This record gives sequence, C-alpha cells and structure tokens, in this order.
Amino acid sequence: MYRQVVYTGAVGRVYTLEHRAGMIHAFKEIPKLKLNEKDCERIIYEADILSQLDHPNVIKFIDFYDLEDRYCL
Repeated sequence: MYRQVVYTGAVGRVYTLEHRAGMIHAFKEIPKLKLNEKDCERIIYEADILSQLDHPNVIKFIDFYDLEDRYCL
C-alpha cells in the first residue's frame, strides 16, 4: 500500500510503503518507457550491487522486481 511520494526524480518516484507488520519501507518505481537499453542495464546493475551490501550503517535492500512496464526496488 502506497503511503506518500517522498521524492520524484528524472526517471522515477520513491514512495513510503507500509509492510503488513507495520514497518515502513522506501519503494523506488522506475517506468521503463523513459529508459533506453543502457539505462536498463544500469538499473539492474544497481540492484545487484545493493543486494550484496550488508552493513549496519547502510540501508537494507529487500528485493528487485523487473515487471513488464517498470522496475521496482
């Protein structure tokens, strides 16, 4: 469930999202219509790097979805 838009950038938006357990998460949504092939590769690369991070002072990456019309991080 979207709560509110936190940031709107050049290619996407960041929302706050409330998990069923009551935790609040950030949700980045990037429509594929605004991207070229190189941009798509960069987003997939970004998701790969974020998924490898494991440090208490860095945000925790939860999941990456490559949907038909958008990317969701």
